[in-house]
Amino acid sequence: MLFDKPKIDPEKIRISGPFTVEAVPAPVVKSIYSSRVSTPDSSVARSGASFRQFQWCDEILKTEVIGKNSQKIEFSRVESFQGTHWLQAYAETKEKEPKRVAISFGPEYAPLGPTQVVQAIQEAQKLFPKPKIILFASFQFDPEAAKVIDELNSLAVTVLRAQMNSDLLTNDLHLTNDLQVHSQREYRFGLSAA
Repeated sequence: MLFDKPKIDPEKIRISGPFTVEAVPAPVVKSIYSSRVSTPDSSVARSGASFRQFQWCDEILKTEVIGKNSQKIEFSRVESFQGTHWLQAYAETKEKEPKRVAISFGPEYAPLGPTQVVQAIQEAQKLFPKPKIILFASFQFDPEAAKVIDELNSLAVTVLRAQMNSDLLTNDLHLTNDLQVHSQREYRFGLSAA
């Protein structure tokens, strides 16, 4: 309901404008047992790279992924993937024999979940040539997703996770120091000194 002439009560202080909006509750509530849980498929994945993902690709190329014991992964190129749902970028390492890297970015404001990990690995296995490294880069990792990534030692590829610097969410605030790693298979990337 919308009231354009509210009653004035001198004992109360108005903290909003002259209009008041009231919500009307839904007359029917659906049971939580009536909804089915389906198996994950590619329909829930993002399609196409976002502008932020292009920025993150540039950041990974400019800086580097820093690991435990000052291990570094430097890239000669990082480009956006086209035609994939769970992998947003591919890269090549700066080495005598460059390794192909598939990169899956997590959501901006939510943890990267185990569904994305499983789907991205399956998608990477269908690529030709196959990547040597699959890098999951996110601001936060769901504990189950982190466990899945850390336990994937039997694959023919190296699976790593990179904790992205939260300053990458802002355009005006940037750290200039490198970040340290918390676990053996966790890497971080951020901004280098300008």
